[in-house]
Amino acid sequence: MTIITLAAALLIPPPPGGDDRTAILHSVHRFADAVSGVAGANMEAVVDPQANATIVDLRDPTTPAKLVVIDRAAFLERLSKTKEPVQERVGIPTILQRGALAQVWVPYSLWIEEKRSHCGIDNFTLARRGDEWVITAISYTMEPVANCADLAAPESPQ
Repeated sequence: MTIITLAAALLIPPPPGGDDRTAILHSVHRFADAVSGVAGANMEAVVDPQANATIVDLRDPTTPAKLVVIDRAAFLERLSKTKEPVQERVGIPTILQRGALAQVWVPYSLWIEEKRSHCGIDNFTLARRGDEWVITAISYTMEPVANCADLAAPESPQ
């Protein structure tokens, strides 16, 4: 770590009391790990049983956006259908929190067999249940690779 980076880190004040951004992001990263098939990652542990998913498919610019709204079971089934190695990487998030409710908006990229498939924006709604933050809803766009730089989506699967 350079001295400039260290000095900059020291200038950033710690989050205010009651700010759970680290725990909130931990749940988002657990979700991405589960999508990526990381050993020990468990999607069911971080996604509430009542959760739903809204998918806005924008990959074909010649057709209107395709909208799909599904429940947790259908979402998990959809993810399990991919047999090839998948890796999801998330970028720099925007986090909003008020008490036990949080929203995370974050660009992502998805690779299948080490080839970027698409990118988009993940939008997570989370609620604190006890000491854990669980995802109660996820919505995301699926966009062509040509849009990834505009979204500031991660450029590498590593």
